[in-house]
Amino acid sequence: MAIDQSRAGRDYPLQTATRHSGDRNYTLNLARALALAGADVTFMALVSEESDPDAYRREVPEIEWIAIDGAPRSALGSALSILPLAAARYATTAFGMALRNELARSRYHCAVIDHYALGWALDELRACPGGPSCLVYISHDYEIDVTAAIAHDFSGGLPKKAFLYANAWKTARIERHLVRHVDILTAITEEDGANYLRLNPKRRPVVLRPGFAGYRRPEREINASTPRRVVVLGSFLWIAKQMNLDRFLEAADGPFAEAGIELEIVGVVGRELQERWKNRLRATRFLGFVDDLQSCFDNARMGLVVEATGGGFKFKTLDYVFGRVPVAALTPTLRGLDRDIRAHFIVADELAALVQAIRGTINDIGRLNAMQRGAFLAVRDRFEWKANGRTLLESMETCRRRHPALIR
Repeated sequence: MAIDQSRAGRDYPLQTATRHSGDRNYTLNLARALALAGADVTFMALVSEESDPDAYRREVPEIEWIAIDGAPRSALGSALSILPLAAARYATTAFGMALRNELARSRYHCAVIDHYALGWALDELRACPGGPSCLVYISHDYEIDVTAAIAHDFSGGLPKKAFLYANAWKTARIERHLVRHVDILTAITEEDGANYLRLNPKRRPVVLRPGFAGYRRPEREINASTPRRVVVLGSFLWIAKQMNLDRFLEAADGPFAEAGIELEIVGVVGRELQERWKNRLRATRFLGFVDDLQSCFDNARMGLVVEATGGGFKFKTLDYVFGRVPVAALTPTLRGLDRDIRAHFIVADELAALVQAIRGTINDIGRLNAMQRGAFLAVRDRFEWKANGRTLLESMETCRRRHPALIR
């Protein structure tokens, strides 16, 4: 079985780059798991001047990589499209031509549209004579709610807020189109799956909860010499991530400074955001991307998950838990995690309460060690990519049996 998995919004996802973005992590590992389950996977993606296609082939030799030259459209030009911004930027002439050429050259049983930003490819695939008999949409979020929440929560100028509302409308339009016309729909969480089922009761989503392919620290002991430090891991280039970080710094930097708690932001942060905060921060440091993430974890007493706007599964939570870092999180960030895992976290419904709980727990060495041990034991036999690969492949095989002809 050959699978055409197209990737929008990013370049090829290298294993070394997955900490920059949760969606890269999910895409790379799901594609690899699908190949290891027995599928013949062809992966199409834009490739930038900074990328090295040979590196992708070395890292994931199970997949055939097709590099598409050409830069994405500018944000300004994309804003005028009927497509949402993410889709408009990557609906390039080069990408469309490459897709049509590949469909003319090779026969595929299934075509996988990875992320709503590739939603524009759906009509191309459906219109192709002799094209794939099974169309799959891999969702990363229930984007209808996510983009609406971003527009609602944005507190900047009216022109940008109006643009965000317009983008939310465009996103809802393309996501509804995908959900109604694909043969297989996947969701990352049960909550997202329930939302999609309401959109299309005839198409029950396949829930593919993320796996974990990173380092699993066998043991750790937090003690009095461990710095009174907390860490926030993530990439903060997306507007929703920036909004979340702004709100958190507003709520936490002062109280943490008063309590003698250090806060480290680990990951890529835009220059504009750093400039906005550089003369105001007392407890916080921006570290940027770090090569030795485990060293950061070993010198922290907690890992924080504070992105209330943006929805989705928070991949950093697994990095913390498998890295033996106690977790403190806002309730909306815990979608996709079972109650027995959450039981070992500090959880609060809003930022002020979370900050207060962190201050009250930072010196409780016994509780911190109980949290990290309990959470690790709760997750250690879950979040396996191999199971996701098998589940997705079984769904594709079932779809192929229902549609044996290659002509739609």
